[in-house]
Amino acid sequence: MFYRMDETNPNYQESGKYIVQIFGSDQMYSADTFEEMTCAIVGRPYLDCETAEVAWLARQDSAKRIGLMLNAMKDCDNIIMYDERAGKLPYSYTSPNPDYAIPENPVLIRLEDDLTFMYSLALIGYVVIFEKIDGEYVNIKLNKDLAREIEEKLVIYRPYSQNVPLHQKLSR
Repeated sequence: MFYRMDETNPNYQESGKYIVQIFGSDQMYSADTFEEMTCAIVGRPYLDCETAEVAWLARQDSAKRIGLMLNAMKDCDNIIMYDERAGKLPYSYTSPNPDYAIPENPVLIRLEDDLTFMYSLALIGYVVIFEKIDGEYVNIKLNKDLAREIEEKLVIYRPYSQNVPLHQKLSR
């Protein structure tokens, strides 16, 4: 069950398996699944996405907004949107020269699925994810190696990466 946690919400006392707190705001959401956690970032209509492609486009739209904001706030340009099946995605598709260059030591916002998306946002500090363990909420970064979990998840997407142009691909 996904809902925003505040005193005006009748479900406030109920709690899901996860709590997501968004960087720079007092917003906290309770969720039972990664799809529901992604709703905290993308918006409630995300639950109504009828295809994986529509869900991917919704994650991409949010990643673009987050990446541009963080690049501006941190005065850096190494935060990029990346999908193992598509490579680096430019922030602008209307530019006559879209930026496919991959900076040195890139910080990735991953788009493959809900888990990689949320874990990558936690790794860059845009969200804090708390998981309920034995009745207590614990920061997920304290109990899990998020980078390793992302890598394990990417195994299923790697066969599709052979179609990614080399200039858009991370070197391994």
